[in-house]
Amino acid sequence: MAGVRISDVKVLETPTGARLSARLQGAPGLPPTLWFEVPAAFGDALTARGDPFLPILMLRALQHPGPIVIEAEVSPELLASARRAAALLESWGLPPGRVRGAAIDIQAPFGVAARRGAGVGAFFSGGVDSFYTVLKNIARYPEGDSRSLTHLVMLHGFDVREEDRALFERLSGPLREVATALGKGFVTLRTNLRELFGDDDFDLTHGVVLAGAGHALAGLFHTLYIASSYPYSELRPWGSHPNLDPLWSSERLDFVHDGSERSRPEKLALIAQSPVALRALRVCWMQRDAYNCGKCEKCVRTMLGLAAHGVLEQATGFPSRLDPGEVAQIFVPEFIRIRWDDIGRELAAREPALARAAAQAVARSERLDAVWGTLSRVGLTRARAKTFDRAVLRGGGLALWRRLSGRR
Repeated sequence: MAGVRISDVKVLETPTGARLSARLQGAPGLPPTLWFEVPAAFGDALTARGDPFLPILMLRALQHPGPIVIEAEVSPELLASARRAAALLESWGLPPGRVRGAAIDIQAPFGVAARRGAGVGAFFSGGVDSFYTVLKNIARYPEGDSRSLTHLVMLHGFDVREEDRALFERLSGPLREVATALGKGFVTLRTNLRELFGDDDFDLTHGVVLAGAGHALAGLFHTLYIASSYPYSELRPWGSHPNLDPLWSSERLDFVHDGSERSRPEKLALIAQSPVALRALRVCWMQRDAYNCGKCEKCVRTMLGLAAHGVLEQATGFPSRLDPGEVAQIFVPEFIRIRWDDIGRELAAREPALARAAAQAVARSERLDAVWGTLSRVGLTRARAKTFDRAVLRGGGLALWRRLSGRR
């Protein structure tokens, strides 16, 4: 069985900061190195340890069994809890393509880092979930409290590709201003961890990327907050999860999964009260020419929520109005239709035309799913359709489907 070896773990100066890097050897197709890079002001946070590389390699070992050899010290607590994380993922039936019952063989020298960071950080994308975590923390803990946030952390190589530096700079500017306005430090961390999996299964792999990035910054923080994606009532197998995130903790760094006590519309109610948040709110994963595209399902859903609170025009990163006809054409995935239903009820009194459009979008999406169900019964599954589209139509079928279904 092909394994993976991490060697030559070291911290190097770069023209713009400092980089923690490691050589990666093993199965064909692996990137030659994995690395984390921070600006010079935070270079002291990096230490030459194996902890930052362990979570993502553990996930890979569930799909490609073989020994993981890390030639750098690893926290014994992290190693033990990483095995529990693997068992949890396997109990969920994840990751896709896993080898059931495969033992996770991790070989590394044990060692507990002498230094524990003094700060408290929160991973921060500018989205609804991360803004809620930040605003809630500020309201709850006075400055100087050991749980009070000291820094916001934005990853480059996470939702914005590592090589797309211009886009990252454009998106990070408003979030840096947020940190300044709130009296917090702002840390950017660039990494190539996603090269280990490519663009596949980001819903699953984002959790281990966050865990690895957190351990890279363990010299700066003793606690890192990961904003929840789902409320407790809607939990599903996901890369970041209240049962999973704490398992990436070690003797010197604690991960806190935060915010599952509130739904996305409830979080938006808090954001609607913050002018700072409204100016910088960013939810779009399809942005290129605009901070938020204003057309994809996630943008439109957020704009509907803002309209329900009467603050859409104050959210300057979005278009200032919604067209009910365009809203009605949006395809709403099944697992978030409950959120559209909630938003529709909130809109009913203030924006009845938008409330009706939201209901029409959900109904239309249910009809489209019914069409797929009929096609699946005669053998044309979505997976087969995607394979045919890539091989024969070169993505043209998916583009047409998105136009017809209202997905951008």
